[in-house]
Amino acid sequence: MPVTLDLGRVLVAAEVLVNGKSAGIRLARPFTFDLFGLLQEGDNILEVRVANTIAPHFTTIPSLAQGPTASGLIGPVSLYRAE
Repeated sequence: MPVTLDLGRVLVAAEVLVNGKSAGIRLARPFTFDLFGLLQEGDNILEVRVANTIAPHFTTIPSLAQGPTASGLIGPVSLYRAE
């Protein structure tokens, strides 16, 4: 049965692993991952790796050219299956 993980908003990149196997890497929207064939009956280990930018560091130092500082997994995160 198809199962999809949607990470919502991610700044900047994400990789999802299910039970140690990669479900893919996304560098741009949509941050959705097809988990079909990776899930097993019972417990599963879901790992989300997010690579963000150095932007949050700039909130700790004075800067005139700060720019946007949002980064990381913003979400909302959803897991759903197709019927």
